[in-house]
Amino acid sequence: MALRVAIVGAGGAVGSTLLMHMLKSSVLNPGDEIILLGRGTPESNGRLYATRMDLLDAFDEAAVRLIICASIEHLCTDIVVIAAGQTISKNRRTRRDLAHANLPLFERLAERFRKSAGCPLFLVVSNPVELAVAIFAAHLGPEKVIGIGAQQDSLRFARAIASQLGVHRSLVRASVLGEHGEAMVPMWSSVHLTVDDPESTSRLDALKARYEHTNIKEEAAMTRKRLEELISTHQLAEAYELMEEIAPSTRIMVEPFITQSQIHSTPNATANATLEILSAAVVADGRRVHGQVQLSGQFHDIHGVCGIPLEVRLNGWQVSSQSQPTSAEIAELRASAGAIDAARKEWQR
Repeated sequence: MALRVAIVGAGGAVGSTLLMHMLKSSVLNPGDEIILLGRGTPESNGRLYATRMDLLDAFDEAAVRLIICASIEHLCTDIVVIAAGQTISKNRRTRRDLAHANLPLFERLAERFRKSAGCPLFLVVSNPVELAVAIFAAHLGPEKVIGIGAQQDSLRFARAIASQLGVHRSLVRASVLGEHGEAMVPMWSSVHLTVDDPESTSRLDALKARYEHTNIKEEAAMTRKRLEELISTHQLAEAYELMEEIAPSTRIMVEPFITQSQIHSTPNATANATLEILSAAVVADGRRVHGQVQLSGQFHDIHGVCGIPLEVRLNGWQVSSQSQPTSAEIAELRASAGAIDAARKEWQR
């Protein structure tokens, strides 16, 4: 049975980058289909046709079918990736700005998919991811909707730790839960190495002892002020070098600020995080990933949208059993879920 994956916003920066990552990966088999959906305008359709031809020229050996679809209502697919909408820009600097810009789109897409055939798994890329997850879950059912922000943050956390340990990220496992934003919760209790290396383990223990109780918000505020000074004077190399000197749990909050000041998004990191969740759903081997989902008490009695550890299959998500947060981390996660809920209600007024 061929796998069918639809990408809404396939002509955008993240959507087109995800297409390339998917075609270069081993997730798709010959005969599988990727369905490209745009905005339905002549400009959007033209970009999709050009993107399709460029990808066929580059990756035709993969024998994956690339199909352009004009109507959501007639779409039949296993997975839908929502990558449409506005991103951070000079006119939209905050999550609130993005919420006001993208709320009508989220509502419109969710309603259209509610009327379409089938019940695919939805992977939400668009921001604010928590708002989009809440809207899609309300229309389509919470068990089939996952936001990818927590996976992207977790990969960034693992890389920050690996950088300070001097090892490859593939050897580090780490989770960031809660919000894909200022209320994110880096889970130091989840951090471990996948190899038995006493020297690296000793360095990791020392790293935890040094940074585990860092006041993240305070350090992030101080660091961001310094970053603004460096960016305003075009000292980008110095700004990135500064990241090596701060706690990994703080780095993941402020490092995207540097990148987004230059290119307004993180298309490769976002595409890779999306592909990891998509791969987990297809392979269905119980691996731990992370995502924002609509909870009804399944994870430490948290209600509302929150990033948590997941196991994912094409028929939906469930809470991963591989996570044992501390009582302090659980309290932080409940506070994060409360902040998410308060922001969502304000955005939807």
